[in-house]
Amino acid sequence: MKIKYEMLTDQGLKRKNNQDRICAYLSDDAALFAVADGMGGHENGEYASTRIVEHIARFWDTHRWNDDDIWSAVDSIIECMNTINNELYIYAAEKNIICGSTLSVLLLLNDTYAVINIGDSPVFLVDRYGISHISTEQSYDVIRLKSTLTVPSDIDPKRKGRLIQAIGVKQRIFPNVRTDKIRSKTAFLLCSDGVSKYYSEKQIKKMLASVRSGKTEVKEQVSLVKEQVYAKGASDNFSEIFIYVS
Repeated sequence: MKIKYEMLTDQGLKRKNNQDRICAYLSDDAALFAVADGMGGHENGEYASTRIVEHIARFWDTHRWNDDDIWSAVDSIIECMNTINNELYIYAAEKNIICGSTLSVLLLLNDTYAVINIGDSPVFLVDRYGISHISTEQSYDVIRLKSTLTVPSDIDPKRKGRLIQAIGVKQRIFPNVRTDKIRSKTAFLLCSDGVSKYYSEKQIKKMLASVRSGKTEVKEQVSLVKEQVYAKGASDNFSEIFIYVS
């Protein structure tokens, strides 16, 4: 498995600081990528996302991937998430503040991937079968839509997009997990909603298909997205990680 990736996080044009944090780690046995989009305003969101990537760095440095199958690795990542959540929840309660973050993690292990996410920072995949939104958006309106066979008419517009889960906000978290085989020539995108709100899934498919086909290198694609987000106003912090697996 050969992996190319490029990543970027940016303050944007309207925010006073960047509450997003991203990280990437590769070894002979595994690869791990993460996007954390801090919430709670200014230093609180920045503190949350920073502590998350610090925990992930420590986890990566101490974990032994060569002994893992995909599900034992997922269990270990969720245990790490629970540790982070507990720390941030206690910190926020002591200071009587909101201090939380979304977290989306992509693990590549042998010929399998796993996505583990809390919140709404999306993860997309394009392979020979097409595009898949492989994370689950944990927001009020999306969960409400998925919980009924018909389109509900009573969705409160004031709650549209409001998260129902985030790291550090509640005592317990319930991560969504998805795993599958990695097919040859697969492209992934992890991003914060500072990117995804400007793109339809059709546009994301086109970007990832271009990376998958080799028409666009991952470094070039990251730059193109930054240009487009700035052209559209860059009203929020934004983060992106493009990955190509061959």
